[in-house]
Amino acid sequence: MKPNTGKFNSAASKYTEAQIELIKKENASMLYYMGYSNHPSETNPTAFFDFKEHDKSNLDEYYGFRKDNEKYIQQLAKEGGWKGPKY
Repeated sequence: MKPNTGKFNSAASKYTEAQIELIKKENASMLYYMGYSNHPSETNPTAFFDFKEHDKSNLDEYYGFRKDNEKYIQQLAKEGGWKGPKY
C-alpha cells in the first residue's frame, strides 16, 4: 500500500489494457514470483495482474521470493551472518 494514497494498486489507471496484457505475457513467471499476480485459491490484495488462466509452472513460483529470502537468511545464520562486501 502506498503511503501517499492509502490504496493498493493506485497507479493501475496509468496503464492501458494493451500494456497490462503485454506485461503479463512477457513477465508472467516474475509476476507470480514476486506476488504481483492473483492466485486461484488465495486472496492477494496486492495482485496488480489478474490472470484468468494459471499455468502450473507459474503457480509453483507464486511468492517464490519469500521462500528464497527465508532460505538465504537461514544460510547466512548458519554461516555466521553477512560479513560485508569482499573487495
